[in-house]
Amino acid sequence: MTTPDPERPFEPDWASPPGATITDLMFVRGVTRAKLASQLGIDLPEVDKLLSGERHMTACDALGLEEVFTVPVSFWCRLEAQYRKTLKRLEHKAE
Repeated sequence: MTTPDPERPFEPDWASPPGATITDLMFVRGVTRAKLASQLGIDLPEVDKLLSGERHMTACDALGLEEVFTVPVSFWCRLEAQYRKTLKRLEHKAE
């Protein structure tokens, strides 16, 4: 087992979309895709895209998620920003 180097930032070679966290919360709280779609004012295909990371999370989505899960907008915005940043880093690294 290697010891983490405190001088090197953690840079995984994978990116987890915010949808993974949303899916976990949906399971725990018993929220269906249809209920989430209704709360966010989007259709089911858009919910699926949001969950998979294909769709960028909007500020309106973050507000809706705050209402559904009582998790602050700031959390969702940071999670989305970190996901997109990691995707860009991985794309750049692959080039």
